[in-house]
Amino acid sequence: MEDVKSLNELVEWAVNPVIYKKDPKTCLDEFFGKINIDAYNPKEYQKHITDYYENVLYKTKYKNELNLDMIPYRFHDALLAYADIKISEGNLKEAITYLEKSLIWNPESRKAHYLICKIYFSLNEFTKAFEYAIKGLDIEYSGTYISYYYSVLTVFYLKRKDYVRTDEYASSIYLLNNNDTATINYLENRGIKQVSPMAEKNENIMDALLKIVYDESIVAAERARYAQILLSYEIMPIFKYEDFYLTLDSGVKNAEIKESVIMNGNYLLVSLNGNKYLNIKDKKHLFEKLVISYFGKIAELNLYLNNFENDRLSYEKEPILEEIKIKYNGKLYYIALTSTNPKMSEFYLEMKANIIRLATLMIDGIPPINNLFKLPVINDDKN
Repeated sequence: MEDVKSLNELVEWAVNPVIYKKDPKTCLDEFFGKINIDAYNPKEYQKHITDYYENVLYKTKYKNELNLDMIPYRFHDALLAYADIKISEGNLKEAITYLEKSLIWNPESRKAHYLICKIYFSLNEFTKAFEYAIKGLDIEYSGTYISYYYSVLTVFYLKRKDYVRTDEYASSIYLLNNNDTATINYLENRGIKQVSPMAEKNENIMDALLKIVYDESIVAAERARYAQILLSYEIMPIFKYEDFYLTLDSGVKNAEIKESVIMNGNYLLVSLNGNKYLNIKDKKHLFEKLVISYFGKIAELNLYLNNFENDRLSYEKEPILEEIKIKYNGKLYYIALTSTNPKMSEFYLEMKANIIRLATLMIDGIPPINNLFKLPVINDDKN
């Protein structure tokens, strides 16, 4: 049997031709010439997935396969690279064949789902493109590719004259990219002025990213990269509109925030005492329970109410930043430390103390990951 390492080296060369100065097709032809992929039954092997994120998703969804022997060869990567060659040659149907085979060896492949969807859409096979857009959304964290999938779904429903669904997806595209001319024109023609998202955060995606971030066996640079991916995914506008959302920000406006607690859906992002903690799950919904316990006062002292407009305008001119914003039961609430309203300021300080107390309890025993926030958010949209 051909040495596994040397065969996988051929795939590595094909995947990274610029680095290794190798011809991808020559490397892949040699790889498939020396190993008969059809001799391996995918159902008898745990998949060899080199991408950290896709590997975590696979292990989460296919636990029944984890007692099998791992396939030693990089079949998915090789098939995906061959598909790239076929696409560059214009052989799109043949590329789909390789891409579908690659999904057998990595059912969570982001790139394979995206390319199949894109090819079918370019061939005006909208039903097939729709199918892969739905599958792609189940694993995708990149705003660019989520937006692409939404555009496919928008066209799909538009052609079926299902304008309710079309409006929903067009609105979601706008929230991810409010410079998209076609979407803006569509919304204007439909007379849609109030844009709200239809999608919620995919917790499988969040959990998979978190597992990588906190896995100390992975090199720090990769953990940092995925922390930045997770943070960019977390703050994408479309995912802020959940049933429950809470933020506490304390510091100086337009300067470094000293204390910050963001409760987005079920996930927590905390910055306290100079340390940062990323997305610890609020399994007991403690923050929501806190809001419920204070709900009467929150509704009464809401800066968004018309009778507090002067207090809100006054606060927004002040240099300090001391505010809590909440979404609960479809409505928004705004509490702040404002010099013009002592009653509201007293309530804000009480709420702040309880929010920080809860956040402190939740991060107890969890190591801070300050080093993962040092670099600017990267662009992971290259597939």
